[in-house]
Amino acid sequence: MTNPIPEFITTPMWNTWLDCKKFIPGVLLSGVYANKPGYHSEVERNLRFWPGNYSVLLNADLQGIKDKARAIDLTMSDAQMRHRTALLRNSALNPKDWRLYQLRSFIGTLDSKKVYCRIARDSRGLGEGRGEDDWSRDPSHFWHKHCSFFAKYVNNWSHFLPFISALKGQSFADWEEEAMATVEVNLSQRVDMYDEEGQKYWRAGETMRRKSASLSQIWQWAAESGWLLHDIVIPKIKNMENELTKARTDRELIMATLNALATAGTSVDTAVVLSALDATSASFSQEIRELREENDNLKARLSDAFGAG
Repeated sequence: MTNPIPEFITTPMWNTWLDCKKFIPGVLLSGVYANKPGYHSEVERNLRFWPGNYSVLLNADLQGIKDKARAIDLTMSDAQMRHRTALLRNSALNPKDWRLYQLRSFIGTLDSKKVYCRIARDSRGLGEGRGEDDWSRDPSHFWHKHCSFFAKYVNNWSHFLPFISALKGQSFADWEEEAMATVEVNLSQRVDMYDEEGQKYWRAGETMRRKSASLSQIWQWAAESGWLLHDIVIPKIKNMENELTKARTDRELIMATLNALATAGTSVDTAVVLSALDATSASFSQEIRELREENDNLKARLSDAFGAG
């Protein structure tokens, strides 16, 4: 099942729904994007039409992507509503469990009698005991679970993984063991795959360990910096370089064809054709320059924050 409206729903958000289908019996998607105030619509739309509403008040609401929905509604049975709400509540209240840092709130029911909401009051999100209970939400949440995410995190799959772990019912101890293994594997792969760049990320991870950084901090750092750089930016650069090479090859072939036509006495306005080809190449070159700048900015941010170098 493909994302029906990628212009409003990020791939990580859509993949969250696809994952939920695998472990929540009978679950249905109630909605992601909606043109109304709050997390179901974009930051930009909220700021333009409904400034000051609660979904654009915190710093984490205003960071990251601003043109996508930031909430998901899941319809499920009474038993599943109680079960999944309890799992998220237990995670949120555990003073050691950091898996819900990307959540502004979740709404459901614990007993099918009262609607329950847990909402974050600052950009640290939920988890580790943070947040407050809110019993005033509307009764539609007896049958559908609402989860709202900070814009800072909605375009990065790695940030959804801890949330999915909690919603699935994985123990926090098992998640921590799995998360550390994931971080170790990803950092070591950077060493194997990218040599000098990989060494930079490995040293950064070791620096964080020496500073006694929590696994939560290491996970969020890896998701934002290390994995983003090598899993997204660098492949984009390589892809655009391939496209530019292809465009230049195409230009040579077309130029040869135009020369052959001219030799045969066929009248062709070569200037118009070549101008279009050159414009395409220039566009590819500009995108490569922008991606390299993004690459450099990420490396600089990493170096400044964690002493890698």
